[in-house]
Amino acid sequence: MSFLIDPPLLFVSGLSLGRFVPKGSLRRRLALGILGVFYVVSGLLYLDKLPWWDGRRWTRGSAFMLNSGLNTRLKRRAGHDVLAVVLFAAYPLWLWFGMELGQQARGDDEAGETGETEETEESEDAEETGETGETEPTDETPT
Repeated sequence: MSFLIDPPLLFVSGLSLGRFVPKGSLRRRLALGILGVFYVVSGLLYLDKLPWWDGRRWTRGSAFMLNSGLNTRLKRRAGHDVLAVVLFAAYPLWLWFGMELGQQARGDDEAGETGETEETEESEDAEETGETGETEPTDETPT
């Protein structure tokens, strides 16, 4: 978990959700669970509540969140905290972008997303069969 690794992981998670999980409450719950895990683990790392093992020694979680294992030597400062808030705020967007692309890859447009209503679907069905559902005016007048 780091600011360099989290966005692609969130995007791929969203892509998988959109592609393989039908739209509905299950997908929403899974998406919220994924976001929760990312927020908890990444937040605790950034706040230095969780240390990070880099293969040689335990380091501060914020050092890993900022440097992603690269040797950039960034350290947590006030300016980095502001950037961290912006990056954390973008986490749902990465997941959402992945879910949208996964939904497109799935290939099934659901009526609620395309803006179609039952009325337009019924009128299209009627046009195919030649029925319009309208009655032709007659010369008779009601008495």
